[in-house]
Amino acid sequence: MRINSTAILKALPIQGMESEWLASIDLGLETEAESWGRPVVKLCEPPAGGTRIPYVAAVGTICLILRHLGASPEVAQSTAVDLYEGWRDELSVYRRPVLYGPETGEALKPPEYVPVDALVAMLCAREVGPNALLDYLNSAAVEVARAPRYELNWPPTGRLSILELPELPTPQRMIEFFVGLPCDLGWELYPENDDWPCKEFDDWRNSMRNVASELEADLGEQVYHFADPGCETDDDYCHRFLALHCYCTLLPQSTFVAFLLEVAKVESVEILKSGLIDASNYAHPFEMNEIWPFELPTRDFHYPFMAEDTPHGHTS
Repeated sequence: MRINSTAILKALPIQGMESEWLASIDLGLETEAESWGRPVVKLCEPPAGGTRIPYVAAVGTICLILRHLGASPEVAQSTAVDLYEGWRDELSVYRRPVLYGPETGEALKPPEYVPVDALVAMLCAREVGPNALLDYLNSAAVEVARAPRYELNWPPTGRLSILELPELPTPQRMIEFFVGLPCDLGWELYPENDDWPCKEFDDWRNSMRNVASELEADLGEQVYHFADPGCETDDDYCHRFLALHCYCTLLPQSTFVAFLLEVAKVESVEILKSGLIDASNYAHPFEMNEIWPFELPTRDFHYPFMAEDTPHGHTS
């Protein structure tokens, strides 16, 4: 089953399926009860087909800005939802991707992300927030976008900034590690299981053995490395489309899978799954490798600031 595989690749970050957390902007809000830390705006890696600027969770970021301006959490949340729903139709699909990242929240409902500069422009047009705060958000995002961060190849060829990223993943970045749902999502979906991976993931993994063999016969390339259970340092890694097949199998009702259906322009999860294991959709170059991408620390920005200052993040 042929699907628009390029559209799917454009909907995801270059580095991997999950959006990398690049930087935080602390608006000075108090730590919430039962929270892991202060609520901060989290700047994340954009999708390959999106604007070359950090993205943020749309509703969550608007909510934090409104709370910074004095709104209660409840009022800020409802107002943020209304503001975003009134703006969403103006955005192209790659400017409102559903991404798994630091703002995932519920496993079945990861949020939509938007470019920082587009969000700031919308808030300015609707006169939400002081110009000093909105200008600060924009300046921090630009600084993060310009910073060399990504090493996409091994042996290393030099770090790239967001502005310099290629249009589509490099062959080595077409490979995903620790295939299956991240542990926190697995525990949320299957709380009765004390251990991860759960039976559902094991069943999917076993079903991929024949699929991988057939793909490798057609493509002449390995597409899935199954970890040696007797080796503690060995892990699964596979072609990105097989990892997406796992998400479609274990999370068919999620907003993430619904987004994949939208960008691929297919009518059902089963059609999408069929396309993800069809060799005809593997035209984009890939190279099996066991190099786990090295992630640099996030950067911290703090607001408020003096009006004459410019943001200067520091690595933490």
